[in-house]
Amino acid sequence: QTGIISLFILRYYIVFKALSFSASLAGIAAVIPMTAISNLINIIPANLAIREAVVSASSMLIGFTPEQGILVAAIDRSVILITLFFTGGWFFIRLRYFDNLILKKNIEGVGAGSDDV
Repeated sequence: QTGIISLFILRYYIVFKALSFSASLAGIAAVIPMTAISNLINIIPANLAIREAVVSASSMLIGFTPEQGILVAAIDRSVILITLFFTGGWFFIRLRYFDNLILKKNIEGVGAGSDDV
């Protein structure tokens, strides 16, 4: 659990720094529990706009404007979606096609060997 929270803190820290916002790790660590609680509230699929609103409100507590908080949350969500799109696509292709080719070769190999008996 601590490792996951540390990754969330690091992810938000990287987004804040990429936007040239001066955020401290302690400040970002204050935002993370609120976003974790917002993940428990599933009113809309994928908490669309709920997490952004929570990050916007909690970023105001650490000295940022609501617009900056929404920007950070939107970029974070975009990075997550792009990462999931590519890794999901890779695993889909890998598991769907390559493993089926290997399985097909193994089945054909078993069938070829049984004809000799």
